[in-house]
Amino acid sequence: MLDILLIEDDSVLCKELKMFLEKWGYNVGDIKEFENILQEFVNMNPKLIIMDINLPFYDGFYWCKK
Repeated sequence: MLDILLIEDDSVLCKELKMFLEKWGYNVGDIKEFENILQEFVNMNPKLIIMDINLPFYDGFYWCKK
């Protein structure tokens, strides 16, 4: 099971956040395809999500409602 799922479309920021969290022992996953975040969420089953609000296709508020 995944500890944290990062949903961030800025690849540099996402890599830095992922490295920082993994340094502290967290199992971190990230999203590469933003068209179907809900399916990725279901597949990864994270304990926590860190999500950007400004995302391609649909914004973070949309995905929070889903």
